[in-house]
Amino acid sequence: TSAFLQGGPNDSGDLLFMSQPRSGKLPGLLAEQILQITGSGCGKVDSPRLWWRKLFGWLQNNGWSRHSMEPAIVMCYEAGRLVAILGVHVDDVIGGALRRSIVDPLTKRFKFGEFSWRERFFCGRRVCQLTAYITVDMEAYCEAIEVGKVERHRRALLKDPL
Repeated sequence: TSAFLQGGPNDSGDLLFMSQPRSGKLPGLLAEQILQITGSGCGKVDSPRLWWRKLFGWLQNNGWSRHSMEPAIVMCYEAGRLVAILGVHVDDVIGGALRRSIVDPLTKRFKFGEFSWRERFFCGRRVCQLTAYITVDMEAYCEAIEVGKVERHRRALLKDPL
């Protein structure tokens, strides 16, 4: 995902090389030249960690603080009042804020595939930000569950193991 392309350079000292794309050589390079990958990217084992460091480093440098019991939750306070909260799972970010201007710097710094302000479906849940609170429900998820019909002869055997 694009998040993993935003993780920045890998400072571990590991070297990784790749051939040029099969579709043709890259401008300014000879066909037999190989390329060194110096940053994060999709498929690299350290890409999620590099993204995590980049994102959380930026958030902390911009006044957000981590939750003491859940490191994937960050919060923004103004004058001791909670004004925004974000939860991060791998490359997905979800949360809410009292004003859009609180999260605007984040959306300017990082590219997100989808960014919804008021309502969004996330992992089967509908998340709605209202004026003073956030609601989460699974109504659409539950309505989409297909209920299987038990065959007539099985309904008579209720105590038998499945």
